[in-house]
Amino acid sequence: MLQTVQHLLTIDKIDVNAKNINGYTALDILAQSRRGVQDWDIQNSLKQAGDLKAADYQGAWLAKKRDALMVVASLLATIAFQAGVSPPGGVWQNDSPEGSLDPHRTGDAVAAYTYPESYQFYLRANTISFVASLSTILLLISGLPLKRKNFMRILTTIMCLSITSIAFSYAFSLVAV
Repeated sequence: MLQTVQHLLTIDKIDVNAKNINGYTALDILAQSRRGVQDWDIQNSLKQAGDLKAADYQGAWLAKKRDALMVVASLLATIAFQAGVSPPGGVWQNDSPEGSLDPHRTGDAVAAYTYPESYQFYLRANTISFVASLSTILLLISGLPLKRKNFMRILTTIMCLSITSIAFSYAFSLVAV
């Protein structure tokens, strides 16, 4: 049996990491049906050939997703930060003259005076996106295990909130500009 497995592993066209219909690799099946010492030798041969357990696949997939989430969250946080410090329409460059009908101060957002009601929604949406993105980054660097379904649900919800909020900020920016 061992010699057969070792011979099959020398064939280039064989995918040692292939999964069956239940999502199990050869190592997973071997672990479930372990009977004797020869199984240890088969296991070592499979590992040397690069076979991974399905759990290892999931771990590698989650690690890639963690990296992608970190990049997306960082990008969203950067966009939200920039939109907060450079609002659409810019900021007033000087104070309004005394007695002006439209009083403003240097550095105030022009859109806050032009669209006062909707500018508040813009600020809220942008702040939600910024805080949600930062929360995602903090959760990812905290080292909490991504393998837990609840943790992944929380991250997914936070990222959906961040993306939706930045979309609202963008929509307001189009109106203001």
